[in-house]
Amino acid sequence: MSDGLQELAKRLQEKQPTLEQKRVVAGFDGFVDELIEAVDQRQNEAEYTTIDSMKRFGEMISASSGRSSLNEIQIRSTDAGGCSVNLSDGLNHVGVKVDYFGTLGDPIHPAFNDFAKQCRSCHSWLDGHGLTLALEFSDGKYMLASMSDLHRFSTSVIEEQLATGIFQEACQAAELIVMNNWTLYPHMTDCWAYLNKHVYSTLQQRPYMFIDLVNPSNRSRQDIFSMLEGMKQLQEHANVILGLNLNESDVLAGLIGESEAGGDPDAVRGQAQSLREYLNISEVVVHGVKI
Repeated sequence: MSDGLQELAKRLQEKQPTLEQKRVVAGFDGFVDELIEAVDQRQNEAEYTTIDSMKRFGEMISASSGRSSLNEIQIRSTDAGGCSVNLSDGLNHVGVKVDYFGTLGDPIHPAFNDFAKQCRSCHSWLDGHGLTLALEFSDGKYMLASMSDLHRFSTSVIEEQLATGIFQEACQAAELIVMNNWTLYPHMTDCWAYLNKHVYSTLQQRPYMFIDLVNPSNRSRQDIFSMLEGMKQLQEHANVILGLNLNESDVLAGLIGESEAGGDPDAVRGQAQSLREYLNISEVVVHGVKI
């Protein structure tokens, strides 16, 4: 473990009693991740060799063009996934118990059972969930995602769920509200606006609000600008923190007339400042492997 990680672990341990008193609300994405190996040759029921590289697998697919082909796969594990699930899982394990609301299925898919037990409370707002098939190779991972269930996540779903009062109560007690994965939910901008009007505007305290979009490159300019306007409205009732990776920062900065940073720390810092000023939100955080 590096010195930096050791210091972080030490500080988290020292602050354990304080962390246990924190309240966080997180949502809304939930994915079932199936980690898969492509079988090359099988020796027997228990033993097989795998297709070792993405490059070779691609060549095999290309060679099958014009005719049918089949490859055996081996599902190594079925895991809980999703940006908010992963973030909440980390918070749970350092002592910050999360009230989670998301698309986990109804009943909640078994992949989320352990995660749900770790949370302070766990609520599924949809009878479906995202599904990712992750083919793993020695030179990378190729992921196929099914998101048709996520397209049904809309203001009508939220209106129904808010009737219980559980989300309102959790937000009222929270110091931080997390809303992750805007990109894969086509109605999420409308959902933000609905929650802002019916929940966030009614809170007696002003919480922090962390937003992670997930790469918005495949969304239209109009959709992205509508989302940015929605983020400005969220700032009226919360201290909004926008988290971006280097690619996401380049995408958003380009839309407001800024140049790509190319990973240069000073240029990235400039992008973050420009985006914060454009959005008039509390913070913009840009992270990369070396930044």
